Amino acid sequence: MKIYLRIALVLFTVCASPADDFQGGSEHQTLYVDSQGAEPNVWDADLLGTSEYPVRQIQDALDFAGDGTTIIVRPGDYKGPIDFLGKAISLMGYDPCEAHGCTTAGYPVIHGRDSEAAVHFVTGEDPNTLLTGFVIVGGRDVSVGAIDCQNSSPVVSHCLIVGTQGN
Repeated sequence: MKIYLRIALVLFTVCASPADDFQGGSEHQTLYVDSQGAEPNVWDADLLGTSEYPVRQIQDALDFAGDGTTIIVRPGDYKGPIDFLGKAISLMGYDPCEAHGCTTAGYPVIHGRDSEAAVHFVTGEDPNTLLTGFVIVGGRDVSVGAIDCQNSSPVVSHCLIVGTQGN
């Protein structure tokens, strides 16, 4: 039995502006995700996803967000898979408001499962959809590895993809 280890550093960037008008399910233009967040104790929907009361899972923020939302994910370990659901969302693994957009705490890590890709772009996402600043670990599928991109053209930049397998 052969086990393949693929390491790829994705460093391409396409300049695209997210939609200027905020639309969608969330009233927040910026949502925060923290694997250690206090979200289960927050019952006020106006506070959920703020920097003080971040949600714990990336997919919860993606489900809640509307087009034009920026989601800032703090360093930590997060379960995949995640699906952008066709939304024009910027999912950022660092806070651009911090000096140089970097932090000494590291980057958030999305862990894929053995049976599917860790990240899905399969609902017509366009260049207004951005994934940047993540480490993506694992993700195995019959036809794809870590990122499943079908009939979509999102921007993926500054991501490190490690330990994935696909045909």
